[in-house]
Amino acid sequence: MVERIKNLCKERKINFSRLERTLDFANGSLAKSREDTIGAIRVKAIADYFGVSMEYILCGTTDKNRRLSSEEKSIIDAYRQADSLTKAMVIRTLGIEEAEEKRDIG
Repeated sequence: MVERIKNLCKERKINFSRLERTLDFANGSLAKSREDTIGAIRVKAIADYFGVSMEYILCGTTDKNRRLSSEEKSIIDAYRQADSLTKAMVIRTLGIEEAEEKRDIG
């Protein structure tokens, strides 16, 4: 887990200290962490910061390249804040209504 975080930092060209400051973690807390000592709240904050899933941070089993763009994040946020009529229109417009219904049935 720590290695995956190090790799994500390297890709972003930041170090642990900067990540810790950005996420308001104690100085040196990530660098000194053992694999099993980073709490869920911190893992979630790190995953959100890098735009990857918690599953990727924890186990490395998901495709870390499935990051959401800022536009995709904005669309998701807007959808979550929309009323039920607007959500229904979005579902219908995107043609995912059938898939949602099938999932509810099955």
